[in-house]
Amino acid sequence: MAPLQLWVHRMRVLCAGWMGWLSLSCGSVAFAQPEQAIALKWSFTLSQPSALASAERAEFTTPLSAVAQPSASSWPELLLSAQQHAAANRVADANVQAAQAQAKQAWALAWMPRVDLSASGSTQQQTYNGIDSRTPASALTLSATLPLWRAAERASAQAEESVTEQSRWQARAQRTTVARELSQAYLAAAEAAEQRRLAEAQLALLQSQLHINDRRLQAGLGTVLEQLETRTRIDQVRASIRELSMRAATQRLTVARLSGQAEVRTAAGLSAHATPLPTDLPPLHEALDQAVQANPQWLDAQAGLTAARTTES
Repeated sequence: MAPLQLWVHRMRVLCAGWMGWLSLSCGSVAFAQPEQAIALKWSFTLSQPSALASAERAEFTTPLSAVAQPSASSWPELLLSAQQHAAANRVADANVQAAQAQAKQAWALAWMPRVDLSASGSTQQQTYNGIDSRTPASALTLSATLPLWRAAERASAQAEESVTEQSRWQARAQRTTVARELSQAYLAAAEAAEQRRLAEAQLALLQSQLHINDRRLQAGLGTVLEQLETRTRIDQVRASIRELSMRAATQRLTVARLSGQAEVRTAAGLSAHATPLPTDLPPLHEALDQAVQANPQWLDAQAGLTAARTTES
C-alpha cells in the first residue's frame, strides 16, 4: 500500500473512532440522565404535603420536595368544621329551631288548659243637691278552659310537628350536600396537586433533554429544530403547571369557604396506598328499602306530604 493511501486509511479510522466515541458519550448521557427523574409513581389515595409545596414559585427548576410544608388539614376535621360552621348548615339549623318553637306553641294551644285573669277598676261620679260624690267600682274575673275538644288546634299541632320533621330532614340533606361539595373540592385540589407533581417531573425530563440537545448540537449531531421543539414543550409544561396551581388554589378556597376556616391545606397529591372497598353488599331489594328509610330527600317529601294532608283535614 502506498504511503499516501496508508495515511488516508489511518485518518479514516481515526475519524471513525472519534465519531464512535462522541456517539457513545452522547448516548450514555441520554440514557443515564433521566434515570432518577423518570421514576414516577401513580397514586390513588391522599398523601401529606411534605412531598409537594403549595406555595407559588417564580422558577420551576426548584423541586417541590425541597420546600418544607406543614401537614395537610385532615379530611374528617374539615367535615366536622363544615357541619358546625358552614353558613348553609347554620341556616338549616335555625329553620329547625324555628319550626320546633312553632310546634311547641301549637301543642300548647291544643293540649294545655287556659287560665285567663282580668281585673278592672272604675270610679262613678254623681251630684246630689249640688254635692259631688264619687263611687269607686272594681271587678276581677278569672276563667279557666280545659282542653276537652279542640279539633282545629290539634290538627294545627300535628301539622306543625310534620313541618318540624320536614325541616329536620331538610337540614340533614343540606349537611349531606355541604359534605359532598367539600369532599369533591378536597379531592379536586389533591388531583390538581398530583397532576402538578407529574408535570414538574416531566419538566425535569424536558430540561435534561434540552441539555442533551445542546451538547448534541455543539457536537454537530443534533439540529436546531430539536432544540426549539424541546423549548416549546418546556413552555407548554410550565403553562400547565401554572394552570394546575390556580386550580388547586381555587379548590382550597372552596374548601375554606365550606369549612368556615380562614386557611386550609389540602392533600399534596395521591399515593399508592389504595383504600379497600367493602365486598359484602346487601341484595337489591334490601338496599332499596334502606335507601327509602334513610334518604333525606325522600323523607323530606314524605314529611311535607303529611303536613299538607293534616292541614287540609
